[in-house]
Amino acid sequence: IATDAQVPIVPLFLSNVDEMRWNPTLWLWNRLGLGRLFTYIIDLNIPFISHFIILLASTAWFLVTFIQIPIPAKITLHIGDPVQFDALHDSIDSVVKQAKHDLQALIDRHQPYGKSYTNAVRERFECLIQYWRKRVM
Repeated sequence: IATDAQVPIVPLFLSNVDEMRWNPTLWLWNRLGLGRLFTYIIDLNIPFISHFIILLASTAWFLVTFIQIPIPAKITLHIGDPVQFDALHDSIDSVVKQAKHDLQALIDRHQPYGKSYTNAVRERFECLIQYWRKRVM
């Protein structure tokens, strides 16, 4: 759509958005490695059993996602530079590849450690401390 309209594609990224809530059930599931076991069982493609397990897991996942604990993470919107392309000469695949590359570079620059609750909370409290220091002084 952007190439047809000849408008720039601007990569956007919200840092720490996944860290603003913590689900103890899913955390325990991942910690015990049950996700890999689930994938292994599904990949066996056992008739009827695989479909039943997928249905059961989808229902359980839906219900478990409501059990969340809010985390005081600092959420920041990062806006990257527009993706430069020539609509007449560049193919859509090359524009998509460039846009994905620019978005990943933006993520790597502003959240290089990946998903980390401790870094998200630390950033929140550093921001609050700076705010109160400026306000008091």
